Amino acid sequence: MAAVKNPNITGIITNDSLAKQYDVSHIRLYTHPTPKSYFWQLWQQQDPPNTYTKPNTIAADIVFEGSVHMDKTGITIGNNVKIGAFSVIKSGTTIGNNVTIGANCVLGGEALQTFINETGHPALVQHMGELYIENDVKILDSVVINRGVFTYHPTIIATYC
Repeated sequence: MAAVKNPNITGIITNDSLAKQYDVSHIRLYTHPTPKSYFWQLWQQQDPPNTYTKPNTIAADIVFEGSVHMDKTGITIGNNVKIGAFSVIKSGTTIGNNVTIGANCVLGGEALQTFINETGHPALVQHMGELYIENDVKILDSVVINRGVFTYHPTIIATYC
């Protein structure tokens, strides 16, 4: 198990049978019958990052081609951006310059990712990452792009995409 030898790892969640196979006296070991489920349970206990509470920053030359819903905080939109009718922009979304977004798009929402909770039922995973749409991007109609799960791993739509 490569994680056992990694000096940056301070704890591992595993099951009992795997825990007995490795010398992990130098790190904290958590055992659980379903390690993946336990990880997501711990993840759900975190608070969303502060980036979602910062005021929206929106360039003056943005063009809305109809009704658009934007969350009240956590959105940054650059220059020369056109957003199609009935699109939704969620907190944690950054849109670069020279971007066209088609109608009926949803940007920065949470994906449908589940885990089995402690009661044995499916539960949604909280997405705390962000969405970065870089410069010179064209997004066609009815596209959904979700933000990343982890704060250190955003969803990125690259320049000229």
